[in-house]
Amino acid sequence: MKVILSKQMWSLLTAILITSFMFFIPISQSFKSILLVCSLIVVLITPYYHKHIRYAYSTLWGRTSIALFVFIIFACLWSSAPYPLQFSTIDKYSKIIYLPIFAAGFINPKTRNWSINSYLAAIVITCILSILKAKGFINIGLIGDPGEVFSNHIITGFMVAFASYLAGLYVIQHKERIRFIYLFIYLLTSYQLIFINNGRTGYLLYVVLMLLLIIQKLHMRQALIGIMLFCGLFSFCYYESSVMYERVNILINEVKMYKQNHKETSWGYRIQFHNYAKTLFYEHPILGIGTGGFKDRFYQDNPIPQWGRDLTEPHSQYWLLLSENGLIGFVLFLFFLGSLFLTSLQLKETKAIILGILISFCIGCLSDTLLCYSTVGYLLIVFSALCFGELLEMHILKQATEGQSSHLKNDGSINAITI
Repeated sequence: MKVILSKQMWSLLTAILITSFMFFIPISQSFKSILLVCSLIVVLITPYYHKHIRYAYSTLWGRTSIALFVFIIFACLWSSAPYPLQFSTIDKYSKIIYLPIFAAGFINPKTRNWSINSYLAAIVITCILSILKAKGFINIGLIGDPGEVFSNHIITGFMVAFASYLAGLYVIQHKERIRFIYLFIYLLTSYQLIFINNGRTGYLLYVVLMLLLIIQKLHMRQALIGIMLFCGLFSFCYYESSVMYERVNILINEVKMYKQNHKETSWGYRIQFHNYAKTLFYEHPILGIGTGGFKDRFYQDNPIPQWGRDLTEPHSQYWLLLSENGLIGFVLFLFFLGSLFLTSLQLKETKAIILGILISFCIGCLSDTLLCYSTVGYLLIVFSALCFGELLEMHILKQATEGQSSHLKNDGSINAITI
């Protein structure tokens, strides 16, 4: 009895810490870091999770995460960046190897459910504060940018778009009165994203995720009607939302200006960053210039004087990996993402969740360095772990069933011998 109670206490503590960690990912970097360490420690020291962590690391997604992280460490051998910068970059990538550990912590379905709702609660708070800021009731974050509350408007847009997708998913899945709570969350997040937030990445991800939701949850004929209705409604909102209309038109003008050789715009600088990363990739296409090398080389070369010497990353996860870790690092990264997708095909309850975060992440990596330098990197790891917790639970149930079958066979054999 004592052992059972002890196991229950550790499971409850793990659930509380992980749920709290999920809540603070969108809200506080400090609390997120503290709860990250606490959650990892509790999962690691709990005996029940040990064998499941070993199994998780032996899976395809566990091995690809280790392979990618190990190569990033090895890439320090030929990097010219200062050691503190190399160590800092390795620390940023270390979240990759937390995936199997967190997956073990998400074996309990209650922990998965609490964590999703905890994340949605944090986004609801973010949206309410953002709306109050836009209406002039409070001042928080960067003045004049209602999309920035706890994070900048790009990250906020990503997190709100994904929360809207989760809420829409739960509206469809739940039949009880609780679905109206998720409907409220869906409407709130949609309003914040379309009429308040000025992050253009958020607009794109919202459209992609809503189309994904329609395709997954409706039959073909219903999906076609749903897609047409959604596109029509979103087009109407585009013209009605002064914020989104202005931000999209600014982007269109920036693209036109870039073609006319006016490059000192948000779009123009991003393209220049990508082009510079491309030149570094061409120097050492197989192995790259080494971990942490992009920031060091940008400071030394000063390739864009109008910007200055200080640039941490090229605003693209793909170009960062190609420039610092070459084709080998880039292919390992693709293998890692591919392993997440292939494993998602084995899921039942959480399949839609991991597809949503994975597709959003892959799109976001085109214009931002999400895995290394963004909070979104933690979202990918934690939500992937949450979904793979279901896979580990299925593995445990399968082992238990096989064990019972084996026990029954042995009993039958003994009885036969006795007779």
